[in-house]
Parts: sequence; structure tokens; C-alpha cells
Amino acid sequence: MLPIMSGTIYSMGKRAELESKWQQKKESGKIFQKEMTADERMMARYQEDLENMRKNDTMNSISNKLRGGQELTPDEVQYLQRNNPALYQEYQEIKSEKEAYERGLKNCKTKEDVERFKINKMNGYLAQAKSVMNNPNIPKGQKKALMEKILGKTMGIEKVHMKFVSSGRYASLPTDEELTEEKKRKNAQAGESAEAVSDSIGEDAEIAGDAENEGVTDREQEAVDKEEEAAEKVIIKDESLPQLRESADALADSVKAQVSDYLVRERDPGYGLEFFGYDQKGKAVTKK
Repeated sequence: MLPIMSGTIYSMGKRAELESKWQQKKESGKIFQKEMTADERMMARYQEDLENMRKNDTMNSISNKLRGGQELTPDEVQYLQRNNPALYQEYQEIKSEKEAYERGLKNCKTKEDVERFKINKMNGYLAQAKSVMNNPNIPKGQKKALMEKILGKTMGIEKVHMKFVSSGRYASLPTDEELTEEKKRKNAQAGESAEAVSDSIGEDAEIAGDAENEGVTDREQEAVDKEEEAAEKVIIKDESLPQLRESADALADSVKAQVSDYLVRERDPGYGLEFFGYDQKGKAVTKK
């Protein structure tokens, strides 16, 4: 046991000594291949391999965060900008699209509008995914990159959407039905105000004015009734809020399924079905 332990301790000490010498030469800039001993050349290759492994691990971690729609830290953004300009440009594109989506959500007037907005966005991504997959003129490597970009946008938009739905701003939005009722109430108040003004007309003009205004009020009320009836028909014909939400989620799942199917067919080892929210049989995992 003693000779073995002594040998191990010696090897560890030797490696530490070589690493120290290598670091000193590296810092001094005096690194010339022909001046290096065999041990130093071995250590140089060892250090280079370690550095490449660290870079690959860092880049893979950043890439997976992008595909998952996650935010990058400032250090990760700087690292990406220095080491992979193309992926950095993609990050900026995804970030801009998420910011534009956030602004669009803030312009929605009802909860149903929020879900319709997501449906329109996911329909666009689904069309893009199908177009890329079915285009024989796109090289395989470029096609994979485009599909991953669509995935990153989809996952990012979903996270932005869920954050907004959990916010107080969303909670304060009315439903379509509530907004229609509010319009009815305002129209009724406007009618009452007009009636109050007409009551102030002098007694002599009241009889003639009543006769004339009665016809105008009837026509106005008839127009209001028609508008309200048309609005009610739209609401009845349109999907309810739960149905819209289900449709929006289903479209997002369809986009991820398209990307998943493509990458699985290409046997990309960097992606498993669980990454996209599917079990090993390809069935979407039920959201809780």
C-alpha cells in the first residue's frame, strides 16, 4: 500500500508542479513549442482540452436556456457576444419578439383578447415550422437552426404570456361579456342625461319638442338595441374564455410537437421529448 500511495502523491505533486510552470510561462508569454519538454507539451494539451470542455459546457448551457425560453444573465449575454455572434444575434431577435409581445398584451381590452393574441402568434409560429420542414432547398444544418429558433421564440412567448396572466393587470381586465354590459350601462346613462336636458325646455315648447324628440329617442334607442344585439351574437358565436385558452395552449403544443418530431427524426442527442413537454411515448404532458 505504501509504494502505491507514495506514487499517487508523487504524481499529484508532479502535475501541480507542471501546471504551475505552465501557468507561469503562459502569463509571461514565453510559450514556444520547441522549448517545451514532453511533460509540458502534455500539460499544454491537457489544459487546452479542459478549456474547450469548459467552453462547450458553457455554450451548451446558454443554448439550452435560449431554447427553453429562459432569460440569460448579463455574464451569459457577454459570453455569447464574444464567443458566438450568430447565437447572440438570435438571442437579440428572441428578446425583441418577447418585448413586442409584452407590449401587445398591454393593449388587449379583455381577457379573451389576451388569448386571441396568443392564438395569432402561435398560428404564425406553426406556419413557420411547417414551411421550414417542407422546404427541400434549406440545408439540414440550417433547417435545424431555424427550427430551434422557432422553438426558442415559442417557449419565450409562453413564459411571457403566463407571467402576464398571473399579473394584477390581467386580473383587472373585463371579459367580453363584462365589457358589453359596461357599454350598455354607459349608453343608458347617456340616454338619461339627454332626457334630463330635454326636461329643462320651457313649457310652451315642451309639447312640440316632446313630439319631435320622442321620434329621435326611439330611433336612437333602436340603433343602440341593434348594436347590443349584434354584440351579443358575436359573443355567443365566439369561443368562451376557457375554450380560447385551450385553443391557444393546443397551438403552442402543436408548434413544440412539430419541432420535437423533426429533431427526433434527425436523432439530435441534445433534445429529449421531455424537453418539449412530452412523455416518452410522445404524448403531451397534461398541464396542472
